[in-house]
Formats: sequence, C-alpha cells, structure tokens
Amino acid sequence: MLPSSAVSVYIEGFEAEPCSHFLPGRGCETFSLIRKMAGLKTYDVVIVGAGPAGAVLAYLLAAEGVDALILEKKHLPRYKPCAGGLTRRAVAALPFELTDVVEDEAYTIRTFLRNAPLFVETEPRPVVSMVMRDRFDEWLVRKAVEKGARIEEGVVFKSLLGSAGRLTVKTSRGEFGCKLVAGADGVNSRVARALGLKVRKRTMTALQGEVYAPDSRGIEAFRNAAHFDFGVVPQGYAWVFPKRDHLSIGVLTTSRSVKHLRQYFYSYLTLKALNQGGIVRSLRPHLIPFHPDRSNRLATEKGLLVGDAAGFADPITGEGIFYALKESRLASELILGALKSGYHRLPEYSRLLKQEMLEDLQCAQRFAGILYRLSALSARIIKAHGSTLGKYHTEVIGGTKTYGELYRSTFKLWKLIPALINSAHNK
Repeated sequence: MLPSSAVSVYIEGFEAEPCSHFLPGRGCETFSLIRKMAGLKTYDVVIVGAGPAGAVLAYLLAAEGVDALILEKKHLPRYKPCAGGLTRRAVAALPFELTDVVEDEAYTIRTFLRNAPLFVETEPRPVVSMVMRDRFDEWLVRKAVEKGARIEEGVVFKSLLGSAGRLTVKTSRGEFGCKLVAGADGVNSRVARALGLKVRKRTMTALQGEVYAPDSRGIEAFRNAAHFDFGVVPQGYAWVFPKRDHLSIGVLTTSRSVKHLRQYFYSYLTLKALNQGGIVRSLRPHLIPFHPDRSNRLATEKGLLVGDAAGFADPITGEGIFYALKESRLASELILGALKSGYHRLPEYSRLLKQEMLEDLQCAQRFAGILYRLSALSARIIKAHGSTLGKYHTEVIGGTKTYGELYRSTFKLWKLIPALINSAHNK
C-alpha cells in the first residue's frame, strides 16, 4: 500500500517519487512524464477564457517559452456584448500593434447632457479605436497561437483538483494536466470558485445592441466620433460607437434599482433619431464588475484571476479591457516567477495588483459618485464644468493623465464633496 504521507502516483505497478522532491522551477518532470504515460495532456499553464485578458496572458507566456493552453467554452469567433471601444491607453497596453480589426477610429469625443451638446474635443490621434469583440478576440487568440500557445474551443471548465504543480483541470471534454491555472472566465468565474477565491465587487448593468441604419447617412453622421450621453438613464450614461457598417449603441446604469433598460435603450434611439427604419440586432444585457473589495484575494499557489474575474473596471465608463491588459502583464510576470522559483510566489499577485490599480480606481470612484450618486447635483456640475471635466477625462482615457492626478492636483474634489452633499440635503 502507498504511504498516505507521500504525494505519489501509482500506475499499473509503477510508483513515481513524490513530487515534493522536485523544485517547482524544474517542473516536477517525473510527475509530468507519468501523466503523459497515462494519456493526460499536460501544460505549464491552463487559461480558462479567450477574452482579451486570457488571450494576451497566453501570448505573453508563450513568448517566454511557457506551454500555455487556452480553454474557451464557445467556438471562435463568437459574439460578445460589448461597446467595443478600445481607448488609447488600452491600445498602448497591447503587446503588439493594433491592426486588421479596427472598424472605425474616434478622433472626436462628443459629450451630451440629455442630448444637448456639452463638450467636443478633437485630437490628432485616435482617442478610441472601435472593434467588434468577435473579430478582436479571435485576432488576439491568433496572436497567442502564433507565439506557440494552444487553444481548445467548445470546452467548458468544470472543476480543479490537485495542488500547485500537479493540477488536473476537469472539463466537458475530459481532463488536462497543468502546473498553474488562470481564470479569465468572466464576472461569474468558475475558476475563482474552484480556487476558493470569493471576489466581492459591485456590478453595473449594460444593455448593448448593434443598430443598422436604413441608409449610410445614419452611420456617417456618427463616423470618427464617440458619443457619450449623460442624463438619459439614471445613474449612468448612453453611448454611440460607430463600426464599419453599423452603430454599437448601449445604455448603462450603476444602480441596482434601475429596471427596464430596454425602455431606456429605445428611448435613446428616438432621442438620436435612429428609431425609424433601423434594425436592432444582438440586443443583450451584460454585467460589468467594478469597485472590488480591498480584502479580495485574487490568487493562490494554484492560480490567479484576470479580466472581469478579478473585478476591475472604470467606475465611470465601465471600460474593462485596459485593466484586463494590465492584469495580464502583471500575471505573466508572477507566473513566470512562480514556475522558476516556487509557487509560493503567486499569491503576491493580489497585493501587487491592488498596489498598481486600487488607488487610481478609488479616485475614479469619487468622480463617479459625483456623477451618478448625487443625481440632483450631477446635472448642475456637468452644466457648469462639463467642458473642463470632458477635456480632462479625455486625457485620462488617452493615457496622458490618471484619475489620481486629476483628483489630487486638478479638481481637489475632496474639498467640494461635503459642500455638494449638504447642498443636496438642503434641496
């Protein structure tokens, strides 16, 4: 009988030495060999989810010689409800040049309050590059595969067994062996649950549709610009993003009590004179995680979380891809270190990620609170200072300023908030 105190593998009378005898950086070679003998496909890292976070993580790891496998539950390309606006800061965070999949480029940001023009800013370089997520995500995966990563499509993640360095990923298409796992599987991450990670965060609700105008004039009127409309949905905003042959239009709210987003969506189409003769396709709701709890653990020795699974997004706009790309870069560095020097290094990901992102997002959350939580004052603030706010927010999404810099050195809003709240209570 095998001793219960040893971590061993027994296959048809052959017993391997315990994997504890091998350094994690050397990959538990004997263990991996026996798993291959048993017919189990083994990899260094299994990444669950082929969105931007998962695909870019696979690219970065494969570029360093790591044997990475992406598991995607759908078959690519697959439609993803998303505005599809890559801010300049997100494009700069990509590890390669953005080509082939850009549908339109917004040089102009147009901000409205209940459809009344509030602010227009035009820049010489695109502020937002427009993509469709089905083509964009597939393109990112192709980049990763070109670097040596592999992908299995139509595979649903089920559960995770084993310890760091000796993991078994159970799926709808059998089992895969790996040393580490990365959860890039969205806001309701199964990988997070399998790792024992409870990610506390709030969620925004967005309703997005692809609108095809009856003639080209309906699209050309919005070409090369991103439209943001405040005041058309409670505690949120609406947008129009031009694509190659249609418009991506949506409404978003940060409030859990706002219902019937479909009504707000169609009212917004009427406001934009897009309700006559147009065709709305793929009208779907989706959740956007934001405002993660500071106490969240985002990694264990077995794996970590990236993208929506980690819960980071811009609390004003709901932009998540920029943060997903930053997470993937940090995650790749920690995974490489863990594979070389020991899996005990991986939980450090949580602290480093919060250190890099939480302060700035907390400043953004204060801006969002003024815009969305104090609705009676929001309109007055936007009317009075909309042009200034719009200009500086364009600098944030353009990557030349951070929310922290705005909060500390430009607006000093912490001095204004008590007065604003008192004013609201006195109304």
